[in-house]
Amino acid sequence: MKRRKVPPTIKLPESVGEKRDVLNLSDHSLSKSEHSLLSKGLSFCPIPRDINERRVREDVRAFFRRLRLKEYFSRPKSRRLDDIAEESSSDDELDQDDAQNEYKPRPFVKKSTWEPGPSKCGALEAYIDAVQEGIEKLLNTNSGRSKDNLNKTERKALQSLKDNDSIVIKKADKGSTVVVLNKSDYIDEALRQLSSPSFYEKLDSDPTLEFSSLILSDLTEMKNNNEIDEDVFEYLCPENPRPGQFYLLPKIHKEGIPGRPIVSAIGHPTEKISQFLDYHLKDHVEKLPSYLKDTTDYIKKTPSQNLPTGTLLVTMDVTSLYTNIPHEEGIEACRKVWDLRQNKRPSTESLVKLLERTLKLNNFMFNGDHYLQINGTSMGTKMAPSYANIFMGDFEDRLLRQAPSKPLSWLRFIDDIEMKWTGGRERLDEFIDFTNKFHPSIKFTVEISDSSNVFLDTKSTLRDGGIHFDLHTKDTDSHLYLRTDSCHPPHVFKGIPKGLATRIRRICSSDDSFHLRSRELSQRLCHRGYNAKSVHESISAVQRIDRQDLLQYKPKSLGSRIPLVTTFHPTLLGISAILKDNLSILHQSKRMKKIIPSPPLVSYRKPRSIKDHLVRSRLDNPKPVGSFSTCTNKRCKLCPRSQTTSTFKSTNTGHEYKILTNVSCKSRNVVYLITCRVCQKQYIGETEDGLNMRINNHRSSITTGKMNLPVAQHFNQDNHSWEDMEVVPIDHNVSWTIDQRVAKENFWQYTLKTIEPDGLNKRSDTLHMSRKY
Repeated sequence: MKRRKVPPTIKLPESVGEKRDVLNLSDHSLSKSEHSLLSKGLSFCPIPRDINERRVREDVRAFFRRLRLKEYFSRPKSRRLDDIAEESSSDDELDQDDAQNEYKPRPFVKKSTWEPGPSKCGALEAYIDAVQEGIEKLLNTNSGRSKDNLNKTERKALQSLKDNDSIVIKKADKGSTVVVLNKSDYIDEALRQLSSPSFYEKLDSDPTLEFSSLILSDLTEMKNNNEIDEDVFEYLCPENPRPGQFYLLPKIHKEGIPGRPIVSAIGHPTEKISQFLDYHLKDHVEKLPSYLKDTTDYIKKTPSQNLPTGTLLVTMDVTSLYTNIPHEEGIEACRKVWDLRQNKRPSTESLVKLLERTLKLNNFMFNGDHYLQINGTSMGTKMAPSYANIFMGDFEDRLLRQAPSKPLSWLRFIDDIEMKWTGGRERLDEFIDFTNKFHPSIKFTVEISDSSNVFLDTKSTLRDGGIHFDLHTKDTDSHLYLRTDSCHPPHVFKGIPKGLATRIRRICSSDDSFHLRSRELSQRLCHRGYNAKSVHESISAVQRIDRQDLLQYKPKSLGSRIPLVTTFHPTLLGISAILKDNLSILHQSKRMKKIIPSPPLVSYRKPRSIKDHLVRSRLDNPKPVGSFSTCTNKRCKLCPRSQTTSTFKSTNTGHEYKILTNVSCKSRNVVYLITCRVCQKQYIGETEDGLNMRINNHRSSITTGKMNLPVAQHFNQDNHSWEDMEVVPIDHNVSWTIDQRVAKENFWQYTLKTIEPDGLNKRSDTLHMSRKY
């Protein structure tokens, strides 16, 4: 293979900025306004028509809580419970260690809602009062109306696209192109993939609650064995679980535009334990010899100088890695690295069990139907990249030890591999053949060149024994950078040109390449509304930075300034000045000046973007809404103990829940909640019979004094009677099996905390679940 000469300079493409922003593959003809709206990009945020004043006030109260916590934890530990008056506190009464370390959030612990209450520090409370007054004045002065960044027809287009049930809007799998598809075509492609019996199984019903109970049982066992503490247990327990949601991202860079399957795990029973597993895997991932963190890591690690004549540049891609990892092999690879830990808490066996749950209880919904993924892992669960990395680390270790020839270098970013090969083409072909026969399900596509290759977002060119790096973007990338008229804080638009130019400077090893890519960037940014002069200044500033400095990782600064976090709106920009202008009030206290030397900062959440309005992980289906209605039959023993309602509440957690189905006194297959009106203790039960019959049985056991039953035992205590019982059915499904109904009962017992000593339910040693899972 002849080496192709690379010209010293590259001509600038004439069509910069003219690539497709919107790819319409649907039968719906986009109006001019609809196209204009979508071409703004899915990250574009329309200006909210009104300020959500209630939310702003909640955010301000949360900020005041942070200030008081900062002051509280800066006190010496011995005096934190005291009401320290400012006058009696010397400037030395500042715990410097605690001021630096007053709060280091532990992973897997729910955020505390505790606050110390108003401080005895007069300066702090005066600052809080002044800030509150200033923000109230700001809210009252501004109506919340700003000049809209969408015209009237674009506003209508936003609503018309939202209401159009015949199309699906998605971001392209690679790049930023907005893709519009026929809903029917989208469903057909999803069903084509889901019909593969090797990877997916269609289910007759929703197993989410049953899966939740299994996970709760595992976590309870870990807590009882002191492998996790109460705080971690509380964090990891599923709350309000729901099935995963299957969706596709269109691969517009592939022939036929297939969809990349992703399962959103938000709210799934395995969501939290997947985070937990990722935490216990990622340190081992970073120790793998082939591991690449990002493009910077690749540029630093890949051999780029004094390469032998005949060096071949090779890239390999694992075909559908996530879905092709056999469960047994992936689990065994993780077991190996966990066995190497010095601190084996939690135990390897417990982590393996949680991993098995995450892989095998991976149920999801698509278009109203329930499925189970039976092979591999889904993209979307938190631990998937680390799990895939650990599997590939074990795979490549065995592969490279047994291969007849070995590459000069082997670097991998999850499923993308880059090699430098110096053993000749014939041996390379043997190596590739060996690699593709090494495992029954792990197969590779390969690109080979003696001159240049593309890996991640770089193009490497081999010249005179060295590698020259250039920026690479796919032809399908439409470069839909955030427009300057989007509803974002001004500093965001200042940072984007610098950040993009820094990426180019870091990647491009020659000035020629940097200048070319910078000119392309400048044109693209100006096309998105950026000021040409400001862009030029940002690029010039970046050009003066030594590239080698940009290739060094810098430690992330956590920052010590206390944030006021609120949703951005142009009329709220004055908040920053309010915080700063009143700082002198706070600094009247020398102690507070030490604790909070700099003005607090305003950190903005983004308002709803076009993506938030138009893109959903699931196909729209109306949410179930239900209620319990009493029958008013004079002979009904349940009605006097109940009332018509659509909600129920845990007396332990204070959380309120909605009843999702319609239930009556005579409904069968019900999970119900009993609350004692005297002491607020609660009990969860289930019944296959009519609910009124079950409650009548409870009444009978109470009046006959059957003290071996928890409900009867409780309501036979002093000052208690049958009259003190309040009942509400909380869950109901006529088609439940016994196992499914018991799973629901167990789930609600854990969720509402009705197991003794918190409630009246007896603790069961074993959860009787179906063996299928």
